[in-house]
Amino acid sequence: MAKADLISDSRSGKTAVKNFQPKTGIGRFDATYSATQKKLVVTSKLHFQFLTMKEYDRDTGVPTWNTRPDGPAWRHEEKQNYRDAFKTIVERSWSGQYKFVCRKPGWSDLEATVELQVIPDIQRGSSHYWIQVAKAPENEGFRAMVAHDPEWNGRFCNKDVEPEQAKRRDDAYGRFAMQWLNKAIIDTGCDFLPFTTGTKTLTPAALKSLGDFAVKASRYLTQDAVDAGLQVWVYAKTASKEGLVTASGRSKVIADKLKALLAPYGSAIQTVSKYSAQPWIKKPLDENLNRRTTLTDADKSSRSFAGGMLFVKSFMDNSGAVQLEECPSIPRNYVVVAHEFGHVLGLPDEYFGVQCDRYKRAMAQRSDWTAPTKLSTGTDRTIAQQEGFAKLIERSNLSAPIMMGTDTVNDSIMYAGNRILPAHYLTFWQALAKCTKPHLDFDDWAIAADNPRNAIHTLDGF
Repeated sequence: MAKADLISDSRSGKTAVKNFQPKTGIGRFDATYSATQKKLVVTSKLHFQFLTMKEYDRDTGVPTWNTRPDGPAWRHEEKQNYRDAFKTIVERSWSGQYKFVCRKPGWSDLEATVELQVIPDIQRGSSHYWIQVAKAPENEGFRAMVAHDPEWNGRFCNKDVEPEQAKRRDDAYGRFAMQWLNKAIIDTGCDFLPFTTGTKTLTPAALKSLGDFAVKASRYLTQDAVDAGLQVWVYAKTASKEGLVTASGRSKVIADKLKALLAPYGSAIQTVSKYSAQPWIKKPLDENLNRRTTLTDADKSSRSFAGGMLFVKSFMDNSGAVQLEECPSIPRNYVVVAHEFGHVLGLPDEYFGVQCDRYKRAMAQRSDWTAPTKLSTGTDRTIAQQEGFAKLIERSNLSAPIMMGTDTVNDSIMYAGNRILPAHYLTFWQALAKCTKPHLDFDDWAIAADNPRNAIHTLDGF
């Protein structure tokens, strides 16, 4: 078929799908592709029902609902404010993160960005989902959820449009950020930064390593992370025959360069003045030195090397000789409605572990994740979701999001953060393929991971 035929169908509204259900078996939405506007408009039609907690308990089958005191009712302006907040959060979270590009020869001018539109005032019978919102007391917990066929129902409370902060999870996210920063040091070669002999001049290779590290590190060195105490430390040495060149001078060169690259968060960069003053560095220093094949065991034990290196301050494996602050608690800026809406778009949770062999194989394709992947116990429903998601991942050749247990927290929006990954656009990808069929085959469309702050889960690293 000719490209002109697709453009003609697009103008007449024929490149659209209604009540689309992704391969994951969950989610439902409408989608329309405009070839001239280069846009995929995804529409979610919602019906909101506002309840007191007593009404919510009654309608959701809580046996003791009648013993609950009558709670405050929703005021008209509160309802409107909640709908507005829900719409704003969801649309900002899920729109425009990545674009789709057409790989068919001669059709490369076709693209699509995603524009999510939430319509919050639909009658229940015409909606994709009906949303129950309870007015929960300040100190009472509430578990939001989304149910699919045949219920097509979401359950939320008044607090679910505000960022959720939980100390344990924020600590876990701090550990996760530190692990990935440490990996960035190794992957970019910043575990050893050479100087031109007898000078304080970093070699071109070392400068490139610092630049590559800064690109990766910028994911985590946000103001929240710096305020929480996340730090990257610099340690440098000189050889015995390098004259008046000092180790502290070399440390300053590295630190100044890195502070400039990571501005405005340069305060996260610290220098080790004396090895004995920072006993915590022994473990990461030994790890860095042990990767050097050019050093003898004697060189390693005496720290006889010429150059510098970076460390992430180890809050997990501290020397008993020094008291350090606890692991940074970094806010994840996690908003419940943004996460739960991922299910409306057909995406599974990522905190129940890997539950099927197909997803285990998808995880095995990641070059940046070496931890052994074990199968977790799942329900038929969650296993089917992962099976469908893994099929989309396999076909797209995108990197599979990390699915781990709840004891570790990453920043994926479908885990416990707010970061949209390329694979999270796969259900949009499937919808776009259906909108443009039969003009284009499924594999004629690809997701361009062109958002550098989000595209961390690639096959070439993060």
